[in-house]
Amino acid sequence: MSIDMQELLSLSSEEKRVIAETLWESLLLEDENDSLTEDEKQLLQQRFNAFENGKTKLNDWEEVKERIIGNRK
Repeated sequence: MSIDMQELLSLSSEEKRVIAETLWESLLLEDENDSLTEDEKQLLQQRFNAFENGKTKLNDWEEVKERIIGNRK
């Protein structure tokens, strides 16, 4: 497999989103070596749909890390 990661990273946000969405959908369709239960697949699809429809707030990794570390203090 020959993929130029720098070329991918230089794509526009919209182009990256389309590629990510296409890859995600292809993973959902693969049945080989599939270890997810039907309930897990359904939950992931619901979460992805909520993300796609703008109903999910995304968090920056630094914010998430701070919440996790902050809860330990």
